[in-house]
Amino acid sequence: MRVEFTGTGPLLKIDLFPDESDLLFSKDRIVTVNTSFSIHLPKEYSMEDIHPDHLALIGIMAAFPFTKEVLQLPLVVSQRFIDGFNVLKRFKIIPKSNEGTYYSPSNPEKSTLAFSGGIDSTAALSVMPKDTALVFLNRPRKLTTRSLYDKSAPLAIIKYAESQGYEVYKINCDVEYIRNPVGFPVDLAAGIPAVAIASILGASSVAFGTIMESAYRIGHDVARNYTDSSHHRLWGNAFMRSGLFLTLPVAGVSEVGTSLIVESSAFAGISYSCIRGKWPNPCQNCWKCFRKLLVESRIKNQIIGDKEMKKWLKVKEVRNKLSKRLISHENVLAWALSGKNVEGKRANLLQGRLEGMRRNLDHLTRWYPPSLEHVHESHRQSVGEKLDQYLGRMSGNEITTLLEHDIREWLEYPDSMNSYHNFLRINNLEVND
Repeated sequence: MRVEFTGTGPLLKIDLFPDESDLLFSKDRIVTVNTSFSIHLPKEYSMEDIHPDHLALIGIMAAFPFTKEVLQLPLVVSQRFIDGFNVLKRFKIIPKSNEGTYYSPSNPEKSTLAFSGGIDSTAALSVMPKDTALVFLNRPRKLTTRSLYDKSAPLAIIKYAESQGYEVYKINCDVEYIRNPVGFPVDLAAGIPAVAIASILGASSVAFGTIMESAYRIGHDVARNYTDSSHHRLWGNAFMRSGLFLTLPVAGVSEVGTSLIVESSAFAGISYSCIRGKWPNPCQNCWKCFRKLLVESRIKNQIIGDKEMKKWLKVKEVRNKLSKRLISHENVLAWALSGKNVEGKRANLLQGRLEGMRRNLDHLTRWYPPSLEHVHESHRQSVGEKLDQYLGRMSGNEITTLLEHDIREWLEYPDSMNSYHNFLRINNLEVND
């Protein structure tokens, strides 16, 4: 694979040139359908304002899933940048030269935030310093591509953030269209515009709204220490060697906690995570709406009974997710369904499917202090103080046991299996593993 960069004023175009050996699709059968994408920088900037190491990082994030042996970058990058990918085994990165000057931030306390406008992203914004620059990847609508995506919600909260004095950048970028189905080539590619703006601003870090369920994988079958994960070893190191710290301010916060933060913040009632509904009304017809609504209902003590559950169990996405043996974010659902506001047979049947119903999940309303290592040192203390104010810290015992989360054995228990099949039978669902 060869990646080339062309700048015409504020328009930055990135072209991918696959070799015969390169993958036409990733391991998840994600197909490459386009070989170029563009980033529309603010009109006063151009490609020359982006450090070569950061251009290279952008190119690697785009080409990563589809490169098999060699990735050629026609850029003069620093050796420190190349060293950032020393754990990469699948392919070799070959720059034009490795004798470039490494990036040194001119504004070492500045951070950009890859801002989606959802609850988790807004919670991250709420605990970051006020001078954090919000960078929204403004995906253009392609007339040839069918999509349910509606960006009215993130644009509404961005408008509100601007009114509150936040520095905001809406950057047109169509990187999601290089693959089918439409989406980011790697998860951090959502931050491609944030990397570009960080370089322009001389910032020292790029932040994401990654939550504890994703970073530490609680709510999945088995937890992990994110610091030791392959994701952090690769991308955390790559960002750091690029001179941009990979900041995850809510990595120690559950999806329950991010909802609590936003509900107590200046953004309460403005932000929601649905990307299909027309703001201010979420679509109420997707898995994310279902999950977030259950959490919000418990927070606000709003009744969830058979009528509400029956409605949700007609939603295709909800049916598909709940028919799986392991439900994604099952800890969040368990917390949401363990409140006194939940009643009725259908909710009880779902409760029986959730391992989290056997445990006290109050720790999901607090934050995990070890996660602060994934926040840039210049605002580590202030982020910790804000998290303390919004949520409070987990206890010593909760901290010790968090990474021991493992429900693989429970999934095989006869009672657990019986609850699963009973739930499917009553709700006319089929096994979806």
